[in-house]
Amino acid sequence: MTIRLVYREITEKRSKTSKHYHIESGDPKNYIRDYIRISSDRGYANRSRPEFWLHEHDGRRFHRRASTGLFKTPLSGEVYFGDLIQKSHTIIVARSFDRLDITIRLDFYPWDKRSHPRLIASRITKI
Repeated sequence: MTIRLVYREITEKRSKTSKHYHIESGDPKNYIRDYIRISSDRGYANRSRPEFWLHEHDGRRFHRRASTGLFKTPLSGEVYFGDLIQKSHTIIVARSFDRLDITIRLDFYPWDKRSHPRLIASRITKI
């Protein structure tokens, strides 16, 4: 099963390292929140080096701990992938000018949970 969502940027030109997005269309159910933040990696993680981090808003504030890291894929444009809920779902994020197109593949994480992100990215061939 696949969930498709569209988020619109709501913080234009406020910060260079993070952007806030609010859902525009789609129903995220309980897999991801309506209000999210994408921030660039600043090298704090010990094991992985994603391009961006996805944080969710809980109604009062953004979670300090990121929901997932977003890793670059070999697809053209700004297309990234990550996982949700302890590597049980795959999330694919396509960034364009001021919006995010998010695809969540439920119960789909076909790689070994210890696989290196570069190996996983090479296996993503379409959105």
